[in-house]
Amino acid sequence: MRISANIVVPTVSVGVEKPWCSPELTDLKHQCIEITELWRNCCCPRMGTLNQSRILAKLRYKSAIKDAVYACL
Repeated sequence: MRISANIVVPTVSVGVEKPWCSPELTDLKHQCIEITELWRNCCCPRMGTLNQSRILAKLRYKSAIKDAVYACL
C-alpha cells in the first residue's frame, strides 16, 4: 500500500517548480539573500553603500524574474 502511494502521490507541492527558473536567477537570489543578511547584521542602515548595494541586488533579482517570466509566455 505504501509503495503504491509513493508512486502515485506527488511528493512536491504543485507550483513549487517554476519553468522560468535558471541558474542565473538562482545566483541573483543568493546574492540578494547574502547582502540582505549582511545589511541586517549591521543594524539595517538606511543610508550608505551597504543599503545601496542591497537595493540594487534586490532590483536586479526582481527585474531578472520579470524578464524570465515574460520570456516563458
